[in-house]
Amino acid sequence: MKNSKAIALIAMSAVALSACSSVNPAPGAAPAASTPAPNSTPASTSAAPKFDPNKKATIKYSFWGDTDTKALHVAVTEAFMKEYPNVTVEPVYIPAEYLTKIQTTFTGGTQPDLINFTANDLISFAAAGVLEPQTKWIKGEWDKENFGDNFERLMKAMEYNGEIWALPRNSAGRTIFYNKRIFDEAGVKYPDSTWTWDTLIEQGKKLTNSSTDPNKKVFAIGFQGEVSDIGASYIWQAGGDYFSPDGKKFILNSPESRKAFQYLHDLIYVHQIAPNPSVYTNGTPQSLFMNEKVAMHFDAGSFIATMQKAKFAWDLALFPMGPKNRIGALSPTSLAIPKDSKNKEAAWELAKFINGPKGQEILISTGFSAPVRKSILNDEKKYLPGDKFKVDRKVALESYTDHSAVKPTNPIWTQTDTIIKKYLGLYFLDKNGKIDESLKLIENEVNAIMPK
Repeated sequence: MKNSKAIALIAMSAVALSACSSVNPAPGAAPAASTPAPNSTPASTSAAPKFDPNKKATIKYSFWGDTDTKALHVAVTEAFMKEYPNVTVEPVYIPAEYLTKIQTTFTGGTQPDLINFTANDLISFAAAGVLEPQTKWIKGEWDKENFGDNFERLMKAMEYNGEIWALPRNSAGRTIFYNKRIFDEAGVKYPDSTWTWDTLIEQGKKLTNSSTDPNKKVFAIGFQGEVSDIGASYIWQAGGDYFSPDGKKFILNSPESRKAFQYLHDLIYVHQIAPNPSVYTNGTPQSLFMNEKVAMHFDAGSFIATMQKAKFAWDLALFPMGPKNRIGALSPTSLAIPKDSKNKEAAWELAKFINGPKGQEILISTGFSAPVRKSILNDEKKYLPGDKFKVDRKVALESYTDHSAVKPTNPIWTQTDTIIKKYLGLYFLDKNGKIDESLKLIENEVNAIMPK
């Protein structure tokens, strides 16, 4: 690939992706938008080439996730091929270092024809000039049956520079997963909408068992504060943000952000209700929760699928109320088509199918995601039916529709996220870490890559 911007992107980025996703919060509930205002560049208006169902085509479709997630993607492509027998879809499963490996395919000219990106990384690649705008297809085929049922704010997360770059694939609200047994044994009532940051500390101390016996030791909650899904949630709950509303100024180094990160740091070292991050070298927050070593775990709704294997009683609760709100940071997953794909029309048909009712019903069947379509989300027989999922469906919906905000869809987000992880990772490992110094180091490096 010869595009110099894309090469710079590859050199500067090494970000782990999550299959979490979101829809923007209701008006008044969210922090300032972290997306740069579209410029005056008009959307492409040329007619899109028509798909010929009689023409044979082979397309490659890339995605990440665990083996259960892989099975869902394969099931979607198989369902598509039954309806489009002349199109062969070759799954490209990349379970680890997904973004780095996708970047490598662009440099080598071997990129798949349809690529899953988080919305945040989608915009970085769109800005690099290596993706095909989908506006011409969307504007040409938009109607209630095909696209009008998508969440408007979710579609908005796919926009940049006057174009729409992808269709949303999946989404899910971010909540607290909690272990009922640990709560019951500690005599603590299950978390509810009355919980605040202070409540988490107060009740967390009761849930924590500081036994020297590793088999009995339990923490109230586990998290990795440098990961943007957690960090952004607490920044926004405190009233802070990453970028100014027009996307031209990096504003993370603020009193609100310092308050958020100091709060998380104190959960570990002052209140001692969360494990030291060094334990994650031998596991993850998810594995600690599954092994009943923590009473609570922050995660996207996609974790519901994993929790179907849990051997203990559990449920969902909203994020505790912060100083300003209880927003959870989420990343819609998108379906993008590279500019150099030789089978764009076939890739577009697959994107439509995955985004459409049939594809969505397959993806939500295990609890892996919440649908991107309103009608399916509101159908109790399709999304989290009570006879199959023993969870608080109301919490899952409320976290998704009322208490969520998309992580920054800024062209430099991919690089920015890498810088943030580097310094905050060190901050959370250090008992004496100083958040002022960490945020200043982050600010200096991000300002150096901000467009002039």
